[in-house]
Amino acid sequence: MSRDFATQSLKSSSDVIADNLENFEIVNERRWENNSHPYIFFNPDGHTMTFLGFHISNQGHLLDSDNPSVVIENNIMQPKLFEILTANKVLLQEKYNQLSKIQKVMKIGGVMDMKWIADPDPGYVLTLDNMRKILAILMRFRCNIPVVI
Repeated sequence: MSRDFATQSLKSSSDVIADNLENFEIVNERRWENNSHPYIFFNPDGHTMTFLGFHISNQGHLLDSDNPSVVIENNIMQPKLFEILTANKVLLQEKYNQLSKIQKVMKIGGVMDMKWIADPDPGYVLTLDNMRKILAILMRFRCNIPVVI
């Protein structure tokens, strides 16, 4: 399924917009699994947000949530804002692989405005990558963007 989320960049052989794609070439293919995908979801309750895939250092750098030693972007947040958010119990350094399955389902449930939380399939392994893809599909549905599954 990760191949379905690949992003391709097109490069024109001229500066003029062409009538067809023959004048374009694929320059760089970015695969879903090779990139970080941090999200902030504004929950339907109108009061809360869900942070998914974020790992912000105390200095305000965005780190790869799978490998916190890799800096994705420097200085995306002022240290004072980091301090205020963490004081208000916003988890900006959450270890998603250490969350229980029900905790992961609760995160998805908050974005989907679910009133009750239950594990729909005890045999399904819910990973951070799966959560990202489920919520990406949900956001496409909400924006009326076609989704082929």
